[in-house]
Amino acid sequence: MMSRACVIAALSLALAWAPEAQAGEAVALIWKGAKNKADVESLEPAWTQLSTLLSDGGVAIPEGFPKLVQSNTVRGLKPGFWVWVVGFCPSDDSVRALELLKLVAPDTYARDVQLPAKSLACPDVSAASLQADSHEFKLSGGRVLRVLTYDESSAPEGDEPGDSYTRTHYVFLLTDKKGAVLDTASAVGEEQFSGDPRNGPSNHRCQVSELEQKKGGAVELIRNCSAGAAECGSLMSADEVTLIKVSGDTLMSTESRRNEEYMECEGD
Repeated sequence: MMSRACVIAALSLALAWAPEAQAGEAVALIWKGAKNKADVESLEPAWTQLSTLLSDGGVAIPEGFPKLVQSNTVRGLKPGFWVWVVGFCPSDDSVRALELLKLVAPDTYARDVQLPAKSLACPDVSAASLQADSHEFKLSGGRVLRVLTYDESSAPEGDEPGDSYTRTHYVFLLTDKKGAVLDTASAVGEEQFSGDPRNGPSNHRCQVSELEQKKGGAVELIRNCSAGAAECGSLMSADEVTLIKVSGDTLMSTESRRNEEYMECEGD
């Protein structure tokens, strides 16, 4: 018969291994890390700007994240660090989530870890439209003005009257030579709108015709806009211009119009 001491030892061993038996493969998505807790805590305010970009682009970060984690509490992470974890994902879901996170925070990385299923909390990317635009502008000091886009749309429900639109937003990210975001600016790009003609033009459409860097480093986005129908004297078409200027580590945005054409009135 097994002695009482042997039973206690076997039970202790079983309990010690129970969490490991329940743990499964997962991926930790890590935004920032440091050996000193205070150092990594000081980075938290920078997440606010990144969080807005991700949310606007349809990426939903799990509630309570990013979470400050001591690395030696998660099997698979290198001990001795404090890290901001943006999510713990099933392996199959981590690739797309990491791809989107790296658009706004290029130094985000992934680590294979062991966690129980109840601890998984992965960014929801099912509605994400955030993507990198083909344009990227080099600036002095190793800085870069990167361009991202995301889409939004709205339509009335059922047979109820209302406005309907599709719209592409352009986001300009000023980054330092390490890829950290210094400042952002935004502009509306392609757009198609239809609504009640009693409230103004019944529909209008805008297409981006130009996105280029000017002398001195400023970037100009031009979109050609036109209304399908409008009242007497109202604006029918114009080139709408957004000028993004770089001043040190700050972006400044101004808007203007060119080549306006207005609806002629009978008898003019």
